Amino acid sequence: MACTLEANQQVVFIGLMCHFFGKSSKIVVMSTANRPLSLGVGREKLAAPLSPGEHCETRAFATEETGESIKFLILQNTSEVQAALQIGNIGRWAYPDRPVYYTVAVPRANAIQIYNHLEVPIYAAVSHSEKAVESTGQWQIKSNSSQFWLRTSDQDVHLSLSGCIDAQTAQVFRGRVGKVLHIQSLPSTPDWQGIQSVRPSGVSYTRNEAPRAQYIGIKNNLRLSIYVLVLSSVQEEAVWQSTISPGKTNFWHRRDPEIVLVSIGSAPGVPRAFLGKVGHTLHIDNLY
Repeated sequence: MACTLEANQQVVFIGLMCHFFGKSSKIVVMSTANRPLSLGVGREKLAAPLSPGEHCETRAFATEETGESIKFLILQNTSEVQAALQIGNIGRWAYPDRPVYYTVAVPRANAIQIYNHLEVPIYAAVSHSEKAVESTGQWQIKSNSSQFWLRTSDQDVHLSLSGCIDAQTAQVFRGRVGKVLHIQSLPSTPDWQGIQSVRPSGVSYTRNEAPRAQYIGIKNNLRLSIYVLVLSSVQEEAVWQSTISPGKTNFWHRRDPEIVLVSIGSAPGVPRAFLGKVGHTLHIDNLY
C-alpha cells in the first residue's frame, strides 16, 4: 500500500483505508513533520503495532534525507474521533500532559485563533504588533468555542478563567499566526494569594509637564491593554476603572500620592498595586 501524507507546517490529518483487526477500518494519522511524507515506500514505511485499543502510537523509520523520526497517532474511525478531528481536539491523544497545544488554522492564515476546550468560559487578550491598530482588550471565549485575532506576527496570549474567585489562574502563552492555540487546562494555584505590591524602586516615573502638575499619570508600555483604577483619599475626586491601550497615557487629578491598581485580565491575584505620585507618570513596563 502506498499513500501520501501532506504535512502542512505542524499538524495535518489524513485518512487511510486499511484492513485492521480482521475487518475494514479507517485509520487516521497525525504527523508533526514539516514536509510531504510518502508512507509504504522504501524506508519510509509505517511500522504500526495494530493491537486493540482506542489508539496507539508509532514512529516511521527515519528518512534518508534528514534522519528525523516522525510520530504518528492511529485512531479508530468512530464518530467521537471524527468530531474531535473536525476542530483539532487531539490533546487527549497527542498531548495529554500539556495545558495547550497547536494545530494549523484553516483558512485563517493571517490570524491567531484560540479554542477553549474547557467546560467553563475563559478570558483572553492578545498583544499587538508595533504600529498596528488592533484589539488588545480582553474577550470572553465560551466553552467549546473559539475566537480569532487578526495578527501579522506571533504574539503573547493572556488567559484566565471566567468567574474563578478561589484560585489564581492567569497564564501567558505564545500565540502563533496561522495556528490554533487549543486550551485544554489552565494551571493555577490552589488559593488566592492576594494583590501583589510593586515597590516604587522597581518601576520608573517621569515628571509631568506644568499643566499636569496635580495629576497622577499612568502610561501603558505593554503590548496589551491594561485596566487601571486610581484610588482616592477624598470623596469628591472621581474614581473609575479606565482602559489604557498600548502606548497611551491617562491622567487622574489627585491631591496626594495614591494606590494604583493595574491588571490585564480578570483573574484574582492578577492586579498589581503601585504607588501613584502626584505630578509624575507611572510607566507600566511589565505585569507578567
